[in-house]
Parts: sequence; structure tokens; C-alpha cells
Amino acid sequence: MPFVEVGFTVTKLGPLGQISVPVVDLGSLIQLSVGIYGWWKALERKASFIQVLKTSDWQLVSTSTFDTGRYELSRQGTVVQGVALSDGRLSTANLPMASTALPPAGVPRNPAELCLRALITGLLCFYQPDHVTHILSYVIPGGLLDFDTDAAPEQLEGHVLASLRQYIDAIAIEEDSNTMRRVLLERVDQMQAQVTRATRVEVQRSESMVYGDSMNIIGLLRWIVTPVHKRDISKYPTCSLGAWQMALVLSVLGFEVSASTFVINTKESYVEYISATRSETPYPDVMLVTASVGHTDP
Repeated sequence: MPFVEVGFTVTKLGPLGQISVPVVDLGSLIQLSVGIYGWWKALERKASFIQVLKTSDWQLVSTSTFDTGRYELSRQGTVVQGVALSDGRLSTANLPMASTALPPAGVPRNPAELCLRALITGLLCFYQPDHVTHILSYVIPGGLLDFDTDAAPEQLEGHVLASLRQYIDAIAIEEDSNTMRRVLLERVDQMQAQVTRATRVEVQRSESMVYGDSMNIIGLLRWIVTPVHKRDISKYPTCSLGAWQMALVLSVLGFEVSASTFVINTKESYVEYISATRSETPYPDVMLVTASVGHTDP
């Protein structure tokens, strides 16, 4: 196989800004080129989605229930990982500047963009990009868009939806190699062990989680992105373990929500939960209901 001498001059931040590859084979060179393009693609598609919204007189906004500071803290210590070939051996290489989850140092944070990124990151822990796109097509109009017109769409469609899907696809490629997902899923495993004997993998493999749980997830996310003073209910009982998992993941990613480890399985505990004026957590609770003892997933 032919070998080539490669030298890089990187003046802007990017995955290649932290590695040095003096000699690589042609195949590796092509892979590096594809990798750097993929990194820029995520930024490009985010800008494209924002612009598409503007053409419809819509503006992406954040919600008061999202804390950018907590989101940034959740990202500390996580990194995109790649595979490097050295002396004929493969090894894992950390690429600390390859993530687009946060803007580079010195660049102002955009709360709306970080809020959307956090939602996408959380959903990608459990769903494929097409399913994430479907869910967010209902969630974004309900709490993350500012309209110049009186009528808000119930669902994103057409070229707006296509642009969102492209952005989610780009993020999915990056998050598949980011240690953030491992951190989030380890947290789910740790907390879920306190509420059920079913493992996370068993839940994900269940048909209801993949196909029948979309409306529960959409309902939960709409509640989470709705400002507290505009919510019809202050607590969220759910019969969906998938929704409970999602609340837990989003709580780690900076949303002001808490996944309670107390399980409701009696009429008495349900009434006590709904009527209680105080909570052991600083944020509104999502509580798992495992019996038919009251209304769930409003």
C-alpha cells in the first residue's frame, strides 16, 4: 500500500488541531479527511437549520427550565474518541476539541442552541435519528420556537423537518463516539436499579419502548420545556419507564426536572404524591406509576 508524507497546518479549532500524524497510508489520509468534514458538517447543519427557521419567520429559543451552566458542567470530562493507527496497531485517541456540544472558549453561548443540543443528546441515548426527529417535530413547536405569527404549527414539516433531520444525523455521528453517552447510561443503570429489576437493555428491547412509547415521550418533553408557571400540573406521574429514564437523562443534561426513585403502586401513595405540596428535590418530580391507581402521562 502506498505511503505519503502528510503535514497539517491548523489555524482554527477542529479534531486535527490536537493530533500529529507525520506519515500515514492513503486510506488513513482519506479517513482523516472524512472525519474533519464530518466535524464541520455538524456546525454547518446547525447553522442551516437556524436559517431555515428564519425563512419561516420562526426563531429558536430556549426555555426557562433549562440551565446552560448545569449543561456545561455535565459536559466537563467527556470527550469525543477516535481510533488511531500507530506502528500497525489500533488504539483509542481522545479528541478533546472535536466535540461541537459546546462552542469553543471565548465564543458566546447561545442558550437556545445548547437547549436543543441537550434534547437531541438525551434522545439519542435511546432512539435512532429518525425517531428523534419524529419526537422533536412535535416538541420544538410547543416550547422552543418564537413566532412572528399568531398561529403556531402543531408539528414541523417539509423543508424545516428535513433540515432538522440532517442536523440530528450529524449530531448522532458525533455522539456515537462521545463518552457523554456512557456517562448518561451509567447514571440510568445506577438509578434504575433502585426502582425496577428490569435492566436498561431489556427496556430498550421491548417493543413498547420502540414503537408505542412515542406519545409518552412527547408528552413528557412538552411538559419539561414548558415554563413552570405555565404548566397545568406541577408533578408528572408516568406509567412509562422510558419516560422516567428520559427525565433522568435530561436532569443530568441541565433541565430542571427530577426522576424520583419512589415508585407509586397503591392508590394511597398516588393520592399522597399528587396532593403533596413539598418535594425532596429542588425540581419538579417525574414519578413512575406501576399500577392502575390514577391518571398518568397527562
